[in-house]
Amino acid sequence: MCDGLIRFPRRAVPVAIIALAVVLAGCSTGDSDASAASSSLPPPSPSAASETASPTASPTDTVVLDADHIFSANVDRYGFVELPRTVERQARRQFEASAGLDSEDAKLDLRSLTKDGIGDSLVLVVTLSPEYGALPGSGEGFVRGMAGSAGSEPEEIALGGTTGYVVDNDEQQIVAWQDHNLLVAVFSERRATAVAAARAIVEATG
Repeated sequence: MCDGLIRFPRRAVPVAIIALAVVLAGCSTGDSDASAASSSLPPPSPSAASETASPTASPTDTVVLDADHIFSANVDRYGFVELPRTVERQARRQFEASAGLDSEDAKLDLRSLTKDGIGDSLVLVVTLSPEYGALPGSGEGFVRGMAGSAGSEPEEIALGGTTGYVVDNDEQQIVAWQDHNLLVAVFSERRATAVAAARAIVEATG
């Protein structure tokens, strides 16, 4: 089991990091292709839209969260476990280099997720600055970028009061959503596992 937990993050993390870095780099340079890709996703549900900052909102009008909003949550039967430092440092370096943004604009955090003490999945959280968090379509672009890397179409699902998306990447199933300025993704080898974990996190942090 320990060997599986070490190998799983190493192959799962690059997919999300590269895809997200491309989306954020496009936002920072005004790349119209990134915006066009995100616009092809289904519109968020009304409940999700009401929690998303409007394009004209100032940073002071938005809700600003950090990764502890997710990783310090009391999620029934689940627990967050820090990754080996070398894995996390490598992931952050790759993300920052690819995105061309510093940690003040977008910071990557990763945790393993256990269920009843057994390794369950991997959770990735990107904390956007208020300015980036207020950009319209950042969550949809995040999902579209991962789906494009996986060569599949994202599937919209309900995660409690939030709209989420499932991305099939062959080796793993990804469930992603946006919580204000946080972009969150759960990675697991099975769809049911990823969806159950995502719903539990959303319920605990809603």
